[in-house]
Amino acid sequence: LNRTTLNLRGTMQLGSKLSLDTKITFINQRLDNRPSGGEEASNPYSNAIRMPGTVPTDALQNFETTVNGLLRQNFFLANSTIIANPYYVANRINLNQLRNRILGMATATYQFNSHLSLLARAGVDTYFDNDERKVFAGAPLPLSGNSIGGDYSTATRRASELNADFLLTYNTSLSKDLKLSAAGGGNLRRSLFSSSNQSAGGLDFANFFSIVNGINRVNGQGYTEQVVQSLYATGQLAVKEFLFLDITGRNDWSSTLPPSAWSFFYPSVSASLVLSEAVKLPDLISFAKVRASWAQVGNGTDPYQTVQYFNASNGIAGTVLAATPQSTIGDRLKAERTTSYEAGLELKLLKNRIGLDFTFYRSNSRNQLVALPLNPTSGYTSRFQNLGNVQNQGIEILLSGTPVQLASGFRWNTMLNYTRNRNLIVELDPEGKISNLALGNNRMVSVQAINGQRMGELVGRGFERNAAGAVLINQATGLPFVKANTYLGNANPDWLAGITNSLSYKGFRLEFLIDGRFGGVVASHTQSVLASLGRTTETLNGRETASPLISGGVLALRNPATATEPFRNVNALGEASGTPVANTIGVSAQTYWSAAGARGGPVSELFTYDATNIRLRQFTLGYRLPSAWFNGSPVRNIDLSIYGRNLFFFSRTAPFDPEVALNTGFNGQGLDFYALPSLRSFGASLNIGF
Repeated sequence: LNRTTLNLRGTMQLGSKLSLDTKITFINQRLDNRPSGGEEASNPYSNAIRMPGTVPTDALQNFETTVNGLLRQNFFLANSTIIANPYYVANRINLNQLRNRILGMATATYQFNSHLSLLARAGVDTYFDNDERKVFAGAPLPLSGNSIGGDYSTATRRASELNADFLLTYNTSLSKDLKLSAAGGGNLRRSLFSSSNQSAGGLDFANFFSIVNGINRVNGQGYTEQVVQSLYATGQLAVKEFLFLDITGRNDWSSTLPPSAWSFFYPSVSASLVLSEAVKLPDLISFAKVRASWAQVGNGTDPYQTVQYFNASNGIAGTVLAATPQSTIGDRLKAERTTSYEAGLELKLLKNRIGLDFTFYRSNSRNQLVALPLNPTSGYTSRFQNLGNVQNQGIEILLSGTPVQLASGFRWNTMLNYTRNRNLIVELDPEGKISNLALGNNRMVSVQAINGQRMGELVGRGFERNAAGAVLINQATGLPFVKANTYLGNANPDWLAGITNSLSYKGFRLEFLIDGRFGGVVASHTQSVLASLGRTTETLNGRETASPLISGGVLALRNPATATEPFRNVNALGEASGTPVANTIGVSAQTYWSAAGARGGPVSELFTYDATNIRLRQFTLGYRLPSAWFNGSPVRNIDLSIYGRNLFFFSRTAPFDPEVALNTGFNGQGLDFYALPSLRSFGASLNIGF
């Protein structure tokens, strides 16, 4: 990864009333040979951790061989889609990405008089991506367009967001103890995204990386555009500098909603009282403030959910095929709306040596846009619809203090934060027709939204158990019975906490952050496959001698043709028993773990872990050179520091970083699918002030 950033900012005062402020940032980023993710053979990490222990590393390092005069991957499964020689993948399947990004901003402020001012501002954020993927000759055929000559593809993307707004502000004193501030303005936000991709579909001449050398060339293009226009106003009334009342109102017009729902309005109101200014408090209290607010926020949806459009593709003999998307249009969609309440208390004690900031909040999000599954015979697989009422409620506590402050210059500052959030699906469907909704399904778990439960419930395969909780063992095989739809836990943490300490003495500064996530679960398909291959310590038991591998299991049978028939207690001979009989049937570790960790249907319960962890998130040691060294020079200060991030765990249960996620959405939390190991980074910094 190579990144270069250039910043340029300029300010100008034109007369006594007009001021200008401009800024432009250019970022050039090049990422060479980016690894793929997931279980595919193009992911060198998944290949390395699944490699049989009998394959020596030095044999893998010789990653190419010649077959019939052609270079080929040197691997015992040359054309597998799920595993390959990791050295071959790292050297012969290359993805290079280039991004150029430009951020610009220009602001003009005109001060009509001491009470009235006008601000006009425009900003743009644009990036251009160019991707190039090369698959060399000899790669696994499924990864090279089934061509022995390799494959080649390119992609370009351009995204741009323009924000232009104005704000007219008026401030005045209505009386000695009463001040008024009011503002009104508008905003225009326009977002564009376009993409183009080309695939050679296999190369005719080996390693000649050009689209014109393609055997089955495929082109694709995409384009989206959306516009949001807004008008808003805000007002604040201040009484004696200790009581403040704020009111806002905003109306948006979103192009992504049906015409009948283009316009939506959302207001807010908040109040705060500085108690330490309003009344006489004990000397112990340096500052005290209470606050409360109520607010609504509206939001549109993604482009083209309300109009029918077609996806075009190449057909035979130059024809063009057009197909409708798999999701039908939502012509009755409304804006999502979140209503929130918040109350808080801020205290500072002992001449600001101790601080407390406490917040309680509750929010309800309604009319969320969800893709509901449809019967495929309708011609569609889903339909966008407004659904749900999801509530989030919690507290946030920030406690700060200066335990030690000496005349010699030594100072110790500390800050402790605590967050606890509880979400609840109040309802999925106002009509009561939907009790649960699958947000995402994969081979490991189903991420569910269930009425009356929290978001992010994980459901998967687990062991059958009797009323006493004992695992039922199949007397015929010695393996446990497995069922679907077993509750595994929730992906969200119960609470979060962190503590930051800063120690300084003269020019030296030491800072470190310890934080933790407590509660929640994470399920790992990586661990299940490794277990099925015998690559984890759990698989050691039973390798030499077959034995019962589940403690406390009891023998049972059921007619396999009648899945709903109750299980029957049996003995080791398969004879009926009036009471549960402890399992004595041994199975080998290979038999057990091959079934339990099966790639296509693992026993999710076995590979679901507590996500609790505590780590040293950041550490910094710095020194500021004495300012006397720079007397008479343009340099004001020089700061030197070394730092480390994500350094180590103090505690964790999972055999990997439990904060991994399949993606950033609700359907990707608490899931590990061959995620790359989290990074531990170190660096040094030099800052010079003029």
